[in-house]
Amino acid sequence: MVTEYIKLSPTENITLLVTGSVRRDIQTEVASKLFSLHHDTEQIGFLEQAGISGARARLQMAGGEFCGNAAMATAAYLAALDGLRDGQSASVLLEVSGAEKAVSCFVTAKGGGVEGTVELPLPRSVEKRTLNFNGKRYDAQCVDMKGIFHIILPVKAFCDGPSAGAALKEWSRLFESDAFGLILFDERESSIKPLVYVPSADTLVWERGCGSGSAAVGCCLALRAKGAVCAEISQPGGTITVRATAKKNVVEELSITGLVYILGEPHRVDIESRK
Repeated sequence: MVTEYIKLSPTENITLLVTGSVRRDIQTEVASKLFSLHHDTEQIGFLEQAGISGARARLQMAGGEFCGNAAMATAAYLAALDGLRDGQSASVLLEVSGAEKAVSCFVTAKGGGVEGTVELPLPRSVEKRTLNFNGKRYDAQCVDMKGIFHIILPVKAFCDGPSAGAALKEWSRLFESDAFGLILFDERESSIKPLVYVPSADTLVWERGCGSGSAAVGCCLALRAKGAVCAEISQPGGTITVRATAKKNVVEELSITGLVYILGEPHRVDIESRK
């Protein structure tokens, strides 16, 4: 089979969006092929027909997880298809894997890129947990965003990547989710180093930008402030702005804003499926 895809860069969180029709049962196989062709890719999503009334399309991530950056990038791509010009704005409603309700996106074309704001699903829980790894205790903030479960620790918690990856894989067995993030947070610098593990796709990636990880940090900050916060969270690929509001120990509003670039023209690839 031959399918088409486009390369997108939301905060340098390189995303391949497969725009050609691909059966759900072979999407993991197709994603594996595309990962082998594009080593800078951090995640892959598939464009499908929406099942929610009013949604423009469905974004199905390769691992079935929720991804705020990929949703932002998809909205930017669809708006560009509609002819969005510099200075113009558009609203795009998307159905996204890992989210029960449609996700609202607002995009504005700016100087060759697209600034996107995504209203994220609210977290199912935010709680402090003590986790153990190699005989050491870690006091973490755990944010269950349904579709991805984030574990937030101080940036100094891990000094090397292999240990962080091994810890995240071990901790993923304690919780139920499609994907897991280890977010190393430097509060003084307002920066994160995000590591994301997707068990079904068996991918473990230090991402250059993580929308849901940034949002998870925003949830913790809003709950601590007992009100509204607007935080610019820097990461290797740039900055994501998080807006979150908490009332009575519950997060009631949550959104992220970032910049998306469409990297070139669509590509085509021939996939020989074994199914």
